[in-house]
Amino acid sequence: MKKSLFLLLSICYLSVNAQNSHVVNTSGMTFSPDSLTINVGDTVTWINTGGFHNINATIVTFANNPEGFGNGVANDPWSFQWIFTIAGTYDYQCDPHAPGMSGVIMAYVLPVAGCTDILALNFDSLATIDDGSCTYPLPPHANLFFSEYAEGSSNNKYFEIYNPTSNTVDLTNYAFARVSNNPGNGAGVYEFWVDFDSAASILPNDVYIVVHPSADSLILLEADMNYGSLSNGDDGFALVYGYNPGSPMSPSAGGYQILDWIGDWNGDPGTGWDVAGENNATANHTLIRKCDVIQGDTSWTNAAGTNPVNSQWIVLANDDWSDIGQHIILPCNLIYGCMDSLACNYDSSVVIDDGSCIYPGQTYQYNISICNGDSALIGNVYYSQAGIFIDSLINTIGCDSIVHTNLIIYSQFNYIFGGIPNNLVATGGMYTGNRSLILSCQLPSEIISTVVYSADTNLITFELRNANGIVIKDTTHQLLPGEQRVILNFELSAGNNYQIGVQSAGLGLYRNNSGATYPYQLGALATITGTTSNSQSFYYFYYDIYILLFILLFAT
Repeated sequence: MKKSLFLLLSICYLSVNAQNSHVVNTSGMTFSPDSLTINVGDTVTWINTGGFHNINATIVTFANNPEGFGNGVANDPWSFQWIFTIAGTYDYQCDPHAPGMSGVIMAYVLPVAGCTDILALNFDSLATIDDGSCTYPLPPHANLFFSEYAEGSSNNKYFEIYNPTSNTVDLTNYAFARVSNNPGNGAGVYEFWVDFDSAASILPNDVYIVVHPSADSLILLEADMNYGSLSNGDDGFALVYGYNPGSPMSPSAGGYQILDWIGDWNGDPGTGWDVAGENNATANHTLIRKCDVIQGDTSWTNAAGTNPVNSQWIVLANDDWSDIGQHIILPCNLIYGCMDSLACNYDSSVVIDDGSCIYPGQTYQYNISICNGDSALIGNVYYSQAGIFIDSLINTIGCDSIVHTNLIIYSQFNYIFGGIPNNLVATGGMYTGNRSLILSCQLPSEIISTVVYSADTNLITFELRNANGIVIKDTTHQLLPGEQRVILNFELSAGNNYQIGVQSAGLGLYRNNSGATYPYQLGALATITGTTSNSQSFYYFYYDIYILLFILLFAT
């Protein structure tokens, strides 16, 4: 849009800036017109149509003139021409008939439109007025990436963009660019550039969801933006960063960056692209980015992979929207294992010793959890399916040990939401105290996040306390007015009477003044039993709590 506007202004500027010609006639004992406003560089021609007249504008006669011109008396017909190169006011007269026969010319410098900001990329030192065309270097982009994509039945289509950072990301300079089937502008060039809605942003560790306006109501509930031309499975989408080039062109020519892909712009894939070994997976499937992916990939071939192990995506069935509205990142990419070179299972690639070292002549039992799509190395064998496995480990130093392994596949979709779901359940208002909910934990769990409602811009410290009110863990967030989800990552061991609250509520967080009905079950993991207030009809701050079973690698 900026480039189109600049082109329009340039055309207008050139047309106004073109040198113009003006004519002044002698008419009886007058000049017609006797007053003329021109631009510097314009030409004025005087034409005598009768009588003895001259044009006298010498500096001797008119000391105020920036430059002198014309003198002498002549009979008709004659013409006299002058190009005005200096701005100012010029007086002149016909000597035989002055002072009645006189005139004035006012020459102005035409403003030069352009970018007048010296910090801009297109600063114009000749410009005298700013035309709004300035462009500036963009700051480094955030590591936003596609976290989910669905092409289901009917118009059940959407895609999700995840912000893995601790900062809110303004989407002004981000967009998605796409092709429809076979790229109409040639391989590597988009057909349609789509800006996100005005003032769009993504909160820290949150997602932004673009949906088809005719999608299922469960999808529409999660929508941040409606867009009616989402993929049928064979349309390539790119998450891009930079200024819109104005007309379709490649990233290198257009000066923008590709951050991530769903499909590509290289050609028609047929029905859809293969992902993780699944044929046509971008059609009639939902794709979930694996939990160990922390940024986009500029190679769709690399991201799609050829099998479930080397793909960055998990392929779900048609119309599976169980993960919409959130994305989970776990430290799946860390390599745990034994770092002791004397142990039977020493692994030189390990970066974190998990206490799993195995020594000669012993029998070991392990419970190991991994992300779906990853694998665990036991001895010389990789396991990627859940089950119980028995291995004999023998190495060069004479280790001979038996290992019983219970391998658990962690599914990032087994999540639980609990507590009061939102602030519409009953009456309430903003509260500035530091009351807490009381929570008992039945299984080791982690409170991942919660929804809060802030009265205004607030800097709030959220706290997890033990039964005695001692802070176990806290995290501080800059809140915006209204509803938002905040990341907590509070790890809980089995125990009773935990407190989840705030250090102080600043300008106020929403609480329910009525309507609370305790207990609130968080599946089999935990229970909200009440509050630290005397009134158990109140409910404080933590809405739609998101909790997961917390599984650690350990040995027995």
